[in-house]
Amino acid sequence: MCYNGKLYHENAETLHNGVESIHDYSSQKLNSIIENQANLFASHFLLPSEAFANSLLSTSLDYYMDLKKHWKVSIQAMIYKTFSLNLINEDQKLYLNKKISWNKWRTKEPYDDEMPLEKPIQMKQVYQMIVDNDVVSRNELNVSFQLPRNELEKIIGVSISGPDDENQSPILKLIK
Repeated sequence: MCYNGKLYHENAETLHNGVESIHDYSSQKLNSIIENQANLFASHFLLPSEAFANSLLSTSLDYYMDLKKHWKVSIQAMIYKTFSLNLINEDQKLYLNKKISWNKWRTKEPYDDEMPLEKPIQMKQVYQMIVDNDVVSRNELNVSFQLPRNELEKIIGVSISGPDDENQSPILKLIK
């Protein structure tokens, strides 16, 4: 990838690439692989490579603290992304992570208490539009998510039970 005229190689490994069978790994090794893949996915999703690289003017912890206000992700996540873009080497990553530990920022970083939690609104609006316009019944929509009701309510941000829920039986589907 090219940022500001410089060529950077991003880890192009695909998720689950090279994993033939989970039985080929110890549970610790498998957990490590899965955790690395989750971190890689999250870094692509939360920190788009080009935009993040263009915003990275320094790799000091003070600058990462300023970037945290913009990107709204942990300093540790930004360090991981910076490393995955090959903008810092292994020694620099280790140094930054040691400073994080020294500052006792592993579980609570600066600005964590000041940044409000974002609440989803689009899911709630889409859900309500589907139900209000009788695209599918509320019960059928709830069942289609294949999630426990309490989890679905957390995701959508609204109570999903309605008057029609008591009268309708669950929709069963045969899965082959």
